[in-house]
Amino acid sequence: ENTFTGAEGAFERTTNGALHGVVSRTSQGGHRAGIYGADAIRDYLANNPGREVAMFVWADVTRVATATTNLYFTGMGNTAAFATNRLLLGSLNNTTGPRQKALNSSGWSGSPNANASLNAIYQAFWGNVPPYNSLRSDDGQSFILYQYHLIDVAASGMSYAELLAADQAAYTAFFGEGGRGFGDATALDLGSYP
Repeated sequence: ENTFTGAEGAFERTTNGALHGVVSRTSQGGHRAGIYGADAIRDYLANNPGREVAMFVWADVTRVATATTNLYFTGMGNTAAFATNRLLLGSLNNTTGPRQKALNSSGWSGSPNANASLNAIYQAFWGNVPPYNSLRSDDGQSFILYQYHLIDVAASGMSYAELLAADQAAYTAFFGEGGRGFGDATALDLGSYP
């Protein structure tokens, strides 16, 4: 999904093939862009609200937001009452550079919506992400998305600690010298998106 127009935001592939999203920090027009999780995954998690899940994201923040609150870029929840009924909600530190984001949930806080279409997985979003970022409709981080994994912990046959250790090792290798993320480059001029 991408509702940005003009200088509100833009996207490109990095030299190594990752997705780089640049957003305006002053004029997004209440718009957004992002990736939704598949309906089948959303429905599975909503129909099994007690399942422990882990989420791992690798990203590189290329420009910070001017605010430090309501900068969520990922989450899963009941969009009719997300504040009290969600599975996951995550933000990236508001500093530039690569980072690993790991989240773990032993089940829903509150409950999913009985109407499946009112549950959603926001895998990665830039700009005015509903429902929280509408509080700051013209602010947001620009970042490169390298990886998103959402894992049913029990089904994986590993503990969350084991999954986290494996992801950390892979992240270190990916961004280390010789890794695919090492020395990646972008071409968009961030200054063109005020």
